[in-house]
Amino acid sequence: MSPLGYGISAAGLDLVLTRLADELPGTPLLVAEYGIGTDDDAARARYLANGLAVVHDALARGIDVRGFFHWTEVDNYEWRHGFDVQFGIVDRQRRVRPSATMLAREAAK
Repeated sequence: MSPLGYGISAAGLDLVLTRLADELPGTPLLVAEYGIGTDDDAARARYLANGLAVVHDALARGIDVRGFFHWTEVDNYEWRHGFDVQFGIVDRQRRVRPSATMLAREAAK
């Protein structure tokens, strides 16, 4: 569970991509917001790596995924939790987190 109370599972991304591909054959897909709010950047990096693995697998199965965007680049204000939950791959002082470096490396493959 995330600090915001939602489940964290890259398998959910696979379910969504597979279902969309089945229900909308031939439609290009885009992962518009993929990330977690946590102060554990290693957990963020693992979640991102798992999500990218799901996308690579979907591509290998012929699902037309055109992009993968992290949610969000920079830590931001969340209405219910203020600045308490870290969402970004860059902190509010504009320091790049290790998860961003991992994401860049993996995306370049």
